[in-house]
Amino acid sequence: QDIKASRNLDIHPSSPLMFTPPTPYETMALVNFFIPKEKSYSEEESRRVRRNKRSKSSEGADGPVKNKKKGGVLNDWSRITMNPKVFKLHPRSGELEVLVDGTYFIYSQVYYINFTDFASYEVVVDEKPFLQCTRSIETGKTNYNTCYTAGVCLLKARQKIAVKMVHADISINMSKHTTFFGAIRLGEAPAS
Repeated sequence: QDIKASRNLDIHPSSPLMFTPPTPYETMALVNFFIPKEKSYSEEESRRVRRNKRSKSSEGADGPVKNKKKGGVLNDWSRITMNPKVFKLHPRSGELEVLVDGTYFIYSQVYYINFTDFASYEVVVDEKPFLQCTRSIETGKTNYNTCYTAGVCLLKARQKIAVKMVHADISINMSKHTTFFGAIRLGEAPAS
């Protein structure tokens, strides 16, 4: 079976599962994989300082560290690959905008360091929670860990996806391949 066809699964309530061959538009580079920029900063710094590129960085044993406050949306993402006809990245807000209606697979991972008890983040769509990932540690265990979550969502054009911290004063490892998020357009939304 063709792998490309398996990515375009149309599910119709009144019929069995059907594979729809991908159109040229759907086979374009649809995978978005965003990693944090190597530069990091503390959330306490003002926007003006960040804009003027005078931000302070902190370096942890495993790479750059960003300290986030409760409710903080992660930003400073670097685009790895993206179809500009399907997605638009808003670097300042940290949001990924969907430009085409459809069914999307959304995924993310955050690498926490130096947290106590538990750490949590949400993947939000238009600022409303869609997915949540929570990690806790046992007494005497290391206080760093990753938290990965993923799900499928029907999205309309102009909806925005972001990664938002839930709990206060969390430190995150922002090095490549430890903290990331992305989306894959699976195909058209099912017919109503």
